[in-house]
Amino acid sequence: MSRILLIDDAALMRNLLKRILVPQGYDICGEAIDGVDGVEKYKSLKPDLTLCDISMPGMDGMDCLKKILAFDKDAKVVMCTSQGKENFADEAINAGAKSYIVKPINTKNVTEVVGRVLAGGGVNYKELMMENAERAGLDQKEVLDFFDAFRSLTGQDMDDLSVDRAYLKEKKGNVTIGAEAFLAAKLSLDKINRLVDVFEKLCE
Repeated sequence: MSRILLIDDAALMRNLLKRILVPQGYDICGEAIDGVDGVEKYKSLKPDLTLCDISMPGMDGMDCLKKILAFDKDAKVVMCTSQGKENFADEAINAGAKSYIVKPINTKNVTEVVGRVLAGGGVNYKELMMENAERAGLDQKEVLDFFDAFRSLTGQDMDDLSVDRAYLKEKKGNVTIGAEAFLAAKLSLDKINRLVDVFEKLCE
């Protein structure tokens, strides 16, 4: 049974996460009310996974993440952030967080992210690209065409556990050039350019 530490100043959020995770068979081994408390509890409990809020009084989630990783470079930390503040989540990923959950949270999202990170993966870049592409005015069929191009060019699906930010950066040039040729017969140049732009932003 995987042991999970919850770090969030809001008791309501900790209780919601418990209601989602406990029925899934996870052990909530500890709860912390801020970053300072979270670091101390991490050191004493050494959980398999930590869910940490970004916005907290005192020591915030970013500083908490950095201190946990300084203590244990292999720590699996998932950050929780409010909708519209995904840029903080990107900063956390670059600092070493494995993934993030956007509030308001739901059972499907929490279960998918927790299961993926515990299995050795991180951010689901396929799902993230779909969300970002839709915000850029692209429809699902067009994004699915890009995923076909990515698979053809790399031999990997974008949601494979091995696909992380480092992998995307390594494949960025090949995918950017190859996708333009792969999609030329299916999509307009404008749509291709927008898809490539969304993909390149994932690689930053």
